[in-house]
Amino acid sequence: MLGFLSGLLRRKDPYWDQFVNRPLTDPKNMVFDLISDSPGGGVFAVKMDVHDPAAMVRHMVQLAKFWDVDVAGVAATDPAWFADDATNGNGKRESADSQAPAQELAHAIVCGVRRDFGVKAQGMGGQRAEQKLAVANFHLRSYLREIGYQAEFAKPRSPGQAAAAAGLGTLKPDGTFVSPEHGDRLVFGQIVLTNLPLEPPAA
Repeated sequence: MLGFLSGLLRRKDPYWDQFVNRPLTDPKNMVFDLISDSPGGGVFAVKMDVHDPAAMVRHMVQLAKFWDVDVAGVAATDPAWFADDATNGNGKRESADSQAPAQELAHAIVCGVRRDFGVKAQGMGGQRAEQKLAVANFHLRSYLREIGYQAEFAKPRSPGQAAAAAGLGTLKPDGTFVSPEHGDRLVFGQIVLTNLPLEPPAA
């Protein structure tokens, strides 16, 4: 429905075209940049007990979808995803917010949101999927810290590779990620790394 309306309004309404396509004069007005760069809160001192790591994977996926992502999955953190990231001199990648090395954060929660507009839509409306994704990741990180586990944002060199590892779809030879339900219209970006005990489904 939104796609139909966007096609109809794009032809008739210059204000809609500006809302969807015109890049912001000041990128700091884009909400997801502020959320993605936020340092986050503290980690609660007492960890919540996790009796079934496999069931916890299902809970995390349901929680992510509650925050309005279209797909979510869990994978074991792969250092190769961050091969181009800065290291601390000992070969360990340092996080942007908690300074915990990725090797201690054994699992990644990967979320994706379906894009309503083309990849060239750089306006506030055109970046709706990126904003929804940032909000969901922020809530996931906050919840994990609140129940006593470390959690941090991380940006894989290839978000589609992380999504494929989480069982959300496949990578084509040209690097394009394809979902069985949403095709190539999913937006991925930052993922949430955590030391919450999780048991990802077997590939």
